[in-house]
Amino acid sequence: MVKKEMVEVRILKIILITYILLCLAIAGLNYGYASHASEKVANFINWFWHFYENWVKTIFIIICSYLTIKIVKTQGRLAMRKRNLIGFIITALVVHIIGPILLQNKELYFFTMPLPWTSTPLQLLYSNSSFYQSHYPIWGTLGITTALIFYICFSILVIVGTFLFGRRWQCSTLCLFNGFASEIFEPAIPLIGKSKKITPRKKRLFLVLRWIFLIVALFFTLWWVLFLLGVTVPGDFKVMSKVESFKYLTTELLMAMFFWVTFIGRGYCNYCPVGTIVAIISKIAGQKINTTNTKCIQCSKCNKACPMSINIKEFAFTGQMVKDINCVGCGHCVDICPTKTLSYSTNFLEKLHTINKKYNKNYKNNESNLFLEVMQDTLVEQKLCNITDEVIDEYAVEMLDEKVEDPTVDCINVTTDKSTDELPDKTVEEPIVDCIDITTDKSTDELPDKTVEEPTVDCIAITKNKSTDELPDKTMEEPIVDCIDITTDKSTDELQDKTM
Repeated sequence: MVKKEMVEVRILKIILITYILLCLAIAGLNYGYASHASEKVANFINWFWHFYENWVKTIFIIICSYLTIKIVKTQGRLAMRKRNLIGFIITALVVHIIGPILLQNKELYFFTMPLPWTSTPLQLLYSNSSFYQSHYPIWGTLGITTALIFYICFSILVIVGTFLFGRRWQCSTLCLFNGFASEIFEPAIPLIGKSKKITPRKKRLFLVLRWIFLIVALFFTLWWVLFLLGVTVPGDFKVMSKVESFKYLTTELLMAMFFWVTFIGRGYCNYCPVGTIVAIISKIAGQKINTTNTKCIQCSKCNKACPMSINIKEFAFTGQMVKDINCVGCGHCVDICPTKTLSYSTNFLEKLHTINKKYNKNYKNNESNLFLEVMQDTLVEQKLCNITDEVIDEYAVEMLDEKVEDPTVDCINVTTDKSTDELPDKTVEEPIVDCIDITTDKSTDELPDKTVEEPTVDCIAITKNKSTDELPDKTMEEPIVDCIDITTDKSTDELQDKTM
């Protein structure tokens, strides 16, 4: 199983390296060489770019999603992560395959990131901009209008969806820039070294970068809005367009890939302008991680799984909800939690939950089943036995039913293990029974009735844990029963009598 996982991770790494190299090569050719090349070469570069961005990228998303699911399903539940990957596959099919075919526009992906991430849609409204002039001969007026309508619809989808489902909607379902890569390539990131957590010092740095990049993005957006409205603004539109393109290539595209190679998949998400906007909206939407569904066992798995390095364990320990602005709603912590203590929610999702609870007749049964499942997982996680107090009481009743005149308990040792721990030997004057070893498998077997004249119980050992806790030894004058060792094991029930 481990070797198989290693093969799948290696395949993911190879695909990620291929994706990065192709992206860098095509970006360099398209933004650098194509404008100086012959018409035939420029057309080929343009065709290959569109083929890569649409078909190759979509195929990579489908293949890597399948591989990631196969890898992470061995680590626990994957309900939320599977939804993430399905969402990215559907988004890729719509944006990269179905949309371009129906609308005859191979560059719809330019219009899937709402303002203020890029001012490209605004540049398309100005006929003298380089973006308009390079695309008008191909798209025409109808094509440009269609692209703008698609952009408006997609932006509305992002904003409304965030109000309903929180930041998870954009960052872990729709984002085809960095969100998809951080999810589908997650087991393979980073390419070099091991996955790292963001230290408090780096968090402060990312916090500064977050607001700097938001201000810069808002500046470009505001500049183009005022320019299109006819307001006199300093600067030239050609210069502004080139500066923004340089910002995209260096501080966003290259930095995102740098994080994939050396750091974490969600590095860029810490200062993405759109991520900051939807994070603010998600606050209004009431996005949170509930931490009180069951009892937290402080296993730290949630902290290790969180790609944004949020200290979820601390919130769960104090019973507080996680409302961190960095939370992208990926649900990795929810899936990995062994006791199902965590759950993702928003105000809208809570209302749906209330309605479902009110009108669904099977809701209580489902909730009870969930509780039982959680308790069973908790017992397995903590390696507890399934022997209850009722079973122990039944042992006591059986012992009382035996005909004994002066029973004395010298040692009670309760353990549950796959092996029987032996008690230390004792020296007695007239031992009759040295040890009765009854091995049971998840059930209680009755001891055989014995009639003795002066029975005395020197030791009762009920095995219930991996270690034997012994009470202080007592010296008996006429011990008859030296040791009764009841061991709960998966082996066959045996009864061995020894006559001393």
